[in-house]
Amino acid sequence: MNQLNPTVTGMIRNEIIRCIKELLEKKHLYQSVRIDTTNVERLIDNVEASKEMQEYIETIALSSGMTGESSSAPYMPNSPNIVEKHVQAIRESMKYTSDFILEGFWSFSTDAYNQDAHKKDDPTNFVLPTISVRCENKECNSIQAHNSGFRDQTQGFQAVPFKISRGGKQIPFQTFVFPYQCQKCKQEPLVFLVHREREKLTLAGRNHIESVQVPQAIPKKESNYFSSANIAYKTGYVLAGLFLLRTTIEQYMRRSIKVTGKKRIKGEDLAEEYAKYLPDDFPQRYSSMKVIYEGLSVALHSADANSTLFEKFKENIEGHFDLLRHYPLRKRKRSLKSHKRKQ
Repeated sequence: MNQLNPTVTGMIRNEIIRCIKELLEKKHLYQSVRIDTTNVERLIDNVEASKEMQEYIETIALSSGMTGESSSAPYMPNSPNIVEKHVQAIRESMKYTSDFILEGFWSFSTDAYNQDAHKKDDPTNFVLPTISVRCENKECNSIQAHNSGFRDQTQGFQAVPFKISRGGKQIPFQTFVFPYQCQKCKQEPLVFLVHREREKLTLAGRNHIESVQVPQAIPKKESNYFSSANIAYKTGYVLAGLFLLRTTIEQYMRRSIKVTGKKRIKGEDLAEEYAKYLPDDFPQRYSSMKVIYEGLSVALHSADANSTLFEKFKENIEGHFDLLRHYPLRKRKRSLKSHKRKQ
């Protein structure tokens, strides 16, 4: 049996932990990260220039009584086959190590659970890293450090493993449960569901839906729609996110010009009436609510799940509300109802 290369083992293990941390801290539902093996592949390609290879050549030189000190060029043994065979052996060891870890099943231990002694030397067993994420408990409701596991945890969490044949190879699939507890409040754990497909890791679920911090400029009464729009967008439901952005500005405009109850009014008419509440010196650097509303409606009517449009209109909405802090709406005695009556 081939031996595992310790350098490659360390590189891949560190990369896996880095990806777990990135996935849990920065990614959203159904988003993924991939284990990057570029550095390992580069190391395999450049074995001849590696420190390990240089040490091997020096060892051969010393054992043969030749140090190569009289020449600036490194000493090479008379039989190049010796070096070539060693290079090939190192490459095979590195490749074997990479495949052994990436194509095998993994297990994870938590800070709160004392892993078995034999697992400590298992290259496919990992201790989950500490992460900084939003604590959803009322005591915190802010970004806090979370330790893996939780108090009184007495057992590990088993993964659901299976393999699928693809391209003549058996590809490992696993689904993990990763529990985390806030260092500050130590209340209900935050539990992540992570799905693995060989080197691809996907955030497949969590016991508390992720909350999105809303800019302070967004009106409080409409902030829930805006937050939900961002959650929908980040979880891949762009069309739903566009709808919720439109709902945000529509509900805000209805409230601002006092359209109550279930009174129906076209969005364009609503935006035109709302514009009359803006002060005359309100900057025109951002698109008007009418332009934003019409743009969102076009995307929705054509079912255009356009990520670029979402980012654009989201930025425009945030910019509009940010300007309102400096140029507040003016009061108008004329209501929408009286305005329609005059027409």
